[in-house]
Amino acid sequence: MQPHTIHFSNRKYLHSILVLSFPLLKIHAQSYQPTPVHWSINVFIEGQALWIMGGLNNANDVLTGQMFSIDLSTSWSTSSPAYKRLPDGLVTRDMASALMADNKNWFILSNSTAYKYNLATSSWTTIKKNSNFWGGSAHAATDPETGEVYVPNGYDSLLTGETMLSYKPNLDLFYYQDNKQPNLEKLLCYSAAWSAGLRSMLLFGGLNSGTGMTNNDLYAYNEASGWRLLSVKGDIPSPRRSSCFVPAYQGTKMVLFGGLTTTLVTLGDIYDTNLDQGPRWRPNICPI
Repeated sequence: MQPHTIHFSNRKYLHSILVLSFPLLKIHAQSYQPTPVHWSINVFIEGQALWIMGGLNNANDVLTGQMFSIDLSTSWSTSSPAYKRLPDGLVTRDMASALMADNKNWFILSNSTAYKYNLATSSWTTIKKNSNFWGGSAHAATDPETGEVYVPNGYDSLLTGETMLSYKPNLDLFYYQDNKQPNLEKLLCYSAAWSAGLRSMLLFGGLNSGTGMTNNDLYAYNEASGWRLLSVKGDIPSPRRSSCFVPAYQGTKMVLFGGLTTTLVTLGDIYDTNLDQGPRWRPNICPI
């Protein structure tokens, strides 16, 4: 890979591409060199920083609690990203997490425990432990207006089965609710993000743990309308799991990058969808 200079004022979503591309970067001499990993979790504040934690070591598949940030406030070359080492965090992988509405804290659901990580002070707060909390192979999204954090299939008990978990920070309370969408049952490794344009959480793709098949469905959720399967147009991405899925341009578009097929083939394609006049997918060619 040839070095490129990244100007973040022009690359609103490239942070996520860099996370998935991280093991491929040729890292030259610098004060800190993160261990290449996969299945890490991350959160970002546009124009400030990208925080990355945990994952499986590429060399031996051993879990790590490695934690570091990448400066998004300045331009740098992909041959020498602006890394900053942070105190080790949770020894975890592929867990549900989301930036909270205050833009100060990172919500993380891991090992039946909900945590809050303060991005400025690098301090941890345990919010609640519950044996029915499930954050593995899941994602979360935050409603920026209400502050509520949603984790599809984040609550699992013999009584309820897999249902959506939500956290209301203003009340410091957790709730579970019926998915009311059969196709979301047993769904793992989906991608989720909040769309300010639709004022909804969007959920794309995923793996059905019962059938072993992936899908390319796009769902929307808000409390007023519940779950809706969206009718999409354009060049629809192929079925996949574990994709990078982020909002761009004030939530008027969503960007999808990569993922895995049902047969675990790694994908490197990029799509975006315009939400202004109904979801319409199109391939996106990005020079990286």
